[in-house]
Amino acid sequence: MMLSIYCQYKPEDMKKDVTQEGCNHGNDFSLTKPILTFTEGCQLTGISNSYMYKLTSQRKIPHFKPNGKLIYFDRGELISWLKSNRITTVKEELAQSKSKNGDNNKGG
Repeated sequence: MMLSIYCQYKPEDMKKDVTQEGCNHGNDFSLTKPILTFTEGCQLTGISNSYMYKLTSQRKIPHFKPNGKLIYFDRGELISWLKSNRITTVKEELAQSKSKNGDNNKGG
């Protein structure tokens, strides 16, 4: 699965020594590493620090606290959490209702 991230810099800017805030061009590992720090988890999900603390304290988002203080996330679990509670599209609902109606008419 590929995760798209919007960045304000042009590809040619990526070759330079990038220290500007907002993009992390130089550290490709942070885009793929399996265990994320609290800040990286917030960046991946787009959730503010304060709301992320609320979610972790209420145990509504999967996380780890190996020493009881610092919070870490598993990238796969965060992505799964983001994908939970999927809302079907109108097109999908129409297709489902047509298929159910078609099954009801076959009863004979």
